[in-house]
Amino acid sequence: MNLIRIVAKALLGLFVDDGSLAIGILACVGVVTALLKFAVLSPLASGVLLVAGLAALLIENVWRTTRQSRPTVLR
Repeated sequence: MNLIRIVAKALLGLFVDDGSLAIGILACVGVVTALLKFAVLSPLASGVLLVAGLAALLIENVWRTTRQSRPTVLR
């Protein structure tokens, strides 16, 4: 049973490495889907918004990760 738990945790870690990024992606997709479903945006505008939102999330996540992993310089 312990082996199954370890394998399941490793598989989940492959898909959800950063929880805030995963939640942001789900939120972005949900908002764009709702806007498209209720005809607030055209399909083209929805696609542009989705690409821009996901790109912004990815850039922010990479920026935050690199800031956290920088070595500190001792003086």
